[in-house]
Amino acid sequence: MPELRDLKWFDSLSPRDFDNHAVWAEIAEVFKQAARTKAGLEESVKLQSHYADLLNMYDNGERLQFENADEWLLRLDQMKPKPKPS
Repeated sequence: MPELRDLKWFDSLSPRDFDNHAVWAEIAEVFKQAARTKAGLEESVKLQSHYADLLNMYDNGERLQFENADEWLLRLDQMKPKPKPS
């Protein structure tokens, strides 16, 4: 079964391969893995935000809190180092 992080196998498929039910089963499994990963990330972000709130109350900090995983992913993209001009 292919891993979600390695979808190179998908590029090698031909239209004829899609007549094969096993290919559809593999694709469905990849989407299930993605859904489980997203659900886990949502729960993790929820916990992170809760603990950030508790710590902010304790020490008057300014830790970031996120509404959901999409907001966290957006922040992650913003934090990526920008390429240096050549």
